[in-house]
Amino acid sequence: MNRWLVIPIIAVLIAASMLTTGLLSAMIDLSAFLLLLWTLAKYKKSELRENNQ
Repeated sequence: MNRWLVIPIIAVLIAASMLTTGLLSAMIDLSAFLLLLWTLAKYKKSELRENNQ
């Protein structure tokens, strides 16, 4: 997934989280957090690959 597409998706998920309550809010927060972690891991992996070459 394109890194620039992930940022607006995370913003939408956080906004949706503020408009909901309970379990749905928790699931939206969790998905935004996991998407952020996935993006950072992917970025670090590509950075390490560039440094090794």
